Amino acid sequence: MGVRKVHAPPTSGISKPEQPARPTRKKLQEEDEEIDMEGCFEGVARGEGEGEAKGGGDGAGSGSENDENAVEREEAEAKAEAEADGGGAEVGEEMTPRDREGAEEDLEESGEQNEAADAGEKEEKRRESGESGEKKKQKKKKKRRSRRQSDANVAGAGSSRKAEGEGEDAEEESGNDSGLSESEGPSSPLRGDSSDTDQSLVLTPSTSKKRPLSHKLLRRRDKMEQATASTMPAYKCGDAKLFIPGTLRGSWKQRWFVLNEEKLEIYKDNSLTALLSDIPLVVLTKIDPIVQLKAKDKKGVATAITIMSGELRLTVGFDDEREKSHWCVAINGLRAKNYKPCIDKVENHVLLNTLYMAGYKGGNVKGADEEEWSYRGNGVLRYAEGEESLEGHVFQWDGERLKSKCAETTANGQWTGVMLHWFEDEESNKPVLSYQWHGDIREYHSSDGDQQKTWKWTRHFLARKEGRGEWIMEGNVPEPVVMLLQLMKEWRCIQGRS
Repeated sequence: MGVRKVHAPPTSGISKPEQPARPTRKKLQEEDEEIDMEGCFEGVARGEGEGEAKGGGDGAGSGSENDENAVEREEAEAKAEAEADGGGAEVGEEMTPRDREGAEEDLEESGEQNEAADAGEKEEKRRESGESGEKKKQKKKKKRRSRRQSDANVAGAGSSRKAEGEGEDAEEESGNDSGLSESEGPSSPLRGDSSDTDQSLVLTPSTSKKRPLSHKLLRRRDKMEQATASTMPAYKCGDAKLFIPGTLRGSWKQRWFVLNEEKLEIYKDNSLTALLSDIPLVVLTKIDPIVQLKAKDKKGVATAITIMSGELRLTVGFDDEREKSHWCVAINGLRAKNYKPCIDKVENHVLLNTLYMAGYKGGNVKGADEEEWSYRGNGVLRYAEGEESLEGHVFQWDGERLKSKCAETTANGQWTGVMLHWFEDEESNKPVLSYQWHGDIREYHSSDGDQQKTWKWTRHFLARKEGRGEWIMEGNVPEPVVMLLQLMKEWRCIQGRS
């Protein structure tokens, strides 16, 4: 038998060899026969040489046996080396099918080991990234927890201050046996029903202990707690629609508005239990009486105004133009008493002309002493009969001013929608007489506080509440014109006494 040289293939890091063409059975038999014949010839030649070298030797038989033993030993050693190196053999440049299968198994095992190693590395990286993400989450939770704790401390400090104030009030009122507990008193505007509350106007404080209010929300809550109902009597009140903006489209909510000489208050309804917001007239900057509404926002209202106070913008809708104009001139007139008007002069004149001149056809006005005036639809007020000193007096009314058209006098009257003033001449800025109109009770009150000068409208009569005096209106005459005739009469009395 010939000696085959065995080479162990590498266990890892080798690529899978290409599969050679599989030899047929006949070819394998021919190769085995050639190898056996070559081994026989080599054994005979080696035996003869050894016999001659030993001086006669034991002949070819003994040489043959020695050769077979040597071949077996070499094969055993080669097999042991091959097994020690991981199996798999390679004969010369070609491999037998059995050796090829062993090499393929070794390659598959090494590939599986490599895949397992790669999978382990990936799992380790994934675990490391997961740990880093978990650390980030823990940091965020820690920051959130510290922020909540600080907000809770601020809220606790505010509640403690409030509790101290309530304790002082309780000590002061300890002597009063009213028999009413705090829970039986009127509910705060912030404790009302929040299901229909305007988020842009009022903020209901949260009662949850897990998520205390932030600094911003606390400041806004404190501001809304200061929105308390005014003790001033209402000058004008009524319902209107407040526009609540939304993400896609806004909506109109019915609200109750109360105007007094201090501020404009907005309630949820006419029960006056839930105060949503209040706007002091001193901080009211502008009123825009002409608002162009979008088609999607016109549903439910006919016209609207915009009230601006700093960064606050409120859109209020009305069902008709006259109601809107009455609210505009009332707010502007009350503010103009002590501050700068919040409506442009031209726009205010248009509103007053629409309300107190347009649409009036005319009529006659008679006083208690037979003094009579005639009013026409074009605004001309002419003296008709009575006192001779008024013969030829003619005035022009435009809804805001009553100006003289004759040379006998330059006195004139002014109407702001709230106040009636009488001036000695056109250049004078200080009125000699002033009255304030209260539309809810339909009365004119003198600015000097004299109750005997109070005048009240009752259907077609303007009469003094105390004492003698009245004006009878026949036809369709603006009410401010009738009261301006009374101011003119009082001014003539002042001139006569002087």
